[in-house]
Amino acid sequence: MKCLEAKRGQTEAGALQVLRPTVSPDFFTLLQCQVRNFRRPPQGRRYTQRDHVMFLGMHKLGPKLFRKLPFVKPCKKTLRTEAKKLDVKPGLNEFVQKGIQAALKEKDPGDFDCSLIMDEVSLRFDLTASEKDDLIKGYVDLGGGDTRNLPGDHALVFQIRSLYGSWKFPVRYYITNQKLNAEDFAALIPPVIRRLLAIGLRIRLLITDGLAKNIAAAFILGVTMATPWFFVDGCKVYYCVDVPHLLKCHRTAVKKYTLQLASRHPIKWEYIAGFLKRDLITKPRIAPKITEEHVKVGPFSIMNVELAAQVFRNTVAKGIMSYVAVGILPPAAKATADHCRDMNDLFDSFNGVKDSPRQEGESYKVALTDESGHLELWEKMRKQLTGWTFVNSKNIQFVDSWIMTIDAFRLLWTDLKAEGRKFFPVGHGNQDPMENFFSVFRGLLGHDHNPSAAEFAHGFIIAIVNSVSGSGSKKKNCKDDDAINLVPLQVLCDAAKQENETPSPSFASTDTPLNTSSSGRFDPQGSEELREEVMNEAAPLDLGSMGASTQVQPIIQKFLRDIGHCVACEEILLTTEPMLMHLPLLIFSSDQALRCPASLVIQVTQDIHKLCETMLPNILHQVGVFTGFHERVRALPSVLLFHLCPEHDEISMDSFLKAVERSAITGLLKSIVESYRRKRRSAEGEQNPDDYQEDGSYRPVSKKSFKLQRVSHL
Repeated sequence: MKCLEAKRGQTEAGALQVLRPTVSPDFFTLLQCQVRNFRRPPQGRRYTQRDHVMFLGMHKLGPKLFRKLPFVKPCKKTLRTEAKKLDVKPGLNEFVQKGIQAALKEKDPGDFDCSLIMDEVSLRFDLTASEKDDLIKGYVDLGGGDTRNLPGDHALVFQIRSLYGSWKFPVRYYITNQKLNAEDFAALIPPVIRRLLAIGLRIRLLITDGLAKNIAAAFILGVTMATPWFFVDGCKVYYCVDVPHLLKCHRTAVKKYTLQLASRHPIKWEYIAGFLKRDLITKPRIAPKITEEHVKVGPFSIMNVELAAQVFRNTVAKGIMSYVAVGILPPAAKATADHCRDMNDLFDSFNGVKDSPRQEGESYKVALTDESGHLELWEKMRKQLTGWTFVNSKNIQFVDSWIMTIDAFRLLWTDLKAEGRKFFPVGHGNQDPMENFFSVFRGLLGHDHNPSAAEFAHGFIIAIVNSVSGSGSKKKNCKDDDAINLVPLQVLCDAAKQENETPSPSFASTDTPLNTSSSGRFDPQGSEELREEVMNEAAPLDLGSMGASTQVQPIIQKFLRDIGHCVACEEILLTTEPMLMHLPLLIFSSDQALRCPASLVIQVTQDIHKLCETMLPNILHQVGVFTGFHERVRALPSVLLFHLCPEHDEISMDSFLKAVERSAITGLLKSIVESYRRKRRSAEGEQNPDDYQEDGSYRPVSKKSFKLQRVSHL
């Protein structure tokens, strides 16, 4: 920059324009920001919205490194404010929809064939008050004001993945509960597909895991074993179960039960485990990638697809055959070796993406064409699957899911081929993008596998930012997918900014309308009869129950500090009554005299807490809970008699009451959460989360032992 200014007589703006064609757009934005601010003091630096987005992405990629960068950058608080603009709520978010629509303008229309992935992540039940949104976060929230009085213990996420392109993006999420049935899930799917169809995408495939509720929801939409598809506004959507989940279910079933085939010896896990254990202590090894974790699968590694896939690899099949040849394993183990080879080929046939050179043992790991051999293999395995029988098993349902998934991919290829497609990258038809998104999410929350609903909403935003910025986590349940996020961070922020500038309609209270004046405030200056009725209904002051009232002391102190220690308000709020001075609520007034809250203030506090305990538990899940509760508080008899000085009577009194309401609601939420957790621990029999049995299940321990181990862990 200095050389250009000295040699060519360029100004700073002219020098930047000379450098612009020689650097990347992101680096030019960074350079422009540095030139604009490096001579200014920290309080005088100004950043554009593009600067905020760029620095936000840099910060999420590495917060520690970001703090050590030796150039001018905004503070953490500024970046946090920018991230809050991406307020992704449960259900439809218009700025996400507009961001996707804007990003699709830069993509090839041939890549608009997409799969819709649906999966759940476990949550920890916790309640968080959000006055901004006028609701309590933590209950079931299906978007659009559809909330239910059920604890939110799961989050259902929808994500799109291009079948022929290299992009993906999470479109929405819902806070759900295990008690929601298949009909509830089936009602959520068509609206998501309709909104995606409206912006030009073609949803060809719906992918879920093997949960019975998800399969039942697909059948409600019209899916059958003979016709694995359903229609949404004329769009034919095929349904399949995620193949990696099916492989993990198969591994678990083979470990527990003996698999009997129609024309072979039984398939037994003891043959596979016998080879794996012996190969671990043998040199040279036949299967060098096998570890102790493959034999004894832990509670978390049971979800790792790679561990399940490597058990059925060709190397394991060859090892079993070699052990049979030397007499270590019986001849009946040959059927198990053949089964491992068949499962290896079947799994590879659903993971091919490109027509790459075929390696030894991976002949089916290519894209689907008429000459790739997939159709012949699927026909062979489909006939074999119809003859599978797990001995002494009752609830083995994933075999039908295998058959339905094979039929869905085969029929979808027929439709794609009729539309002129030359190949089908079947490797894009799984849930790997969703699992990788969850891995980024868990890594950002400190590997918290059970966040609350509020933490999930915050983590969902940061995970989008990190995924857009290219960040990932090393600990994943599956391999890396080759997809990048569809919507650039700048486009997403621009769409969010436009939505924030547009005023949104507020939710009306669901409570009974109150008798208010034209200004919206309850009018206590009615008739004398009304005032006498109010005074008669006022509950007497309960000095023996001061639990709720003790919280009014810091509220009064903060309130008086905010209004500048008004003497008139102090006379109303504080008193020196002898019967109250012995209570632990003493406050210094502006003249440094030691006083305590007035009896009317304590009465107001107790009445608000009692109203909170009686009114809110049944409506905490509703939108507008804060507005409705505040209106009921203003109608309380003690509140009608409570007034401040004329200067602070209107706005300041409203602020004081809301502070008391906030304190009451916070206490109620804590008690509800603690009660829920006590009931759940009692139902689970006080299990120790850090002590697992060999099969991955919890080992029950005594109550005393659990407490000791928990304290030791902390």
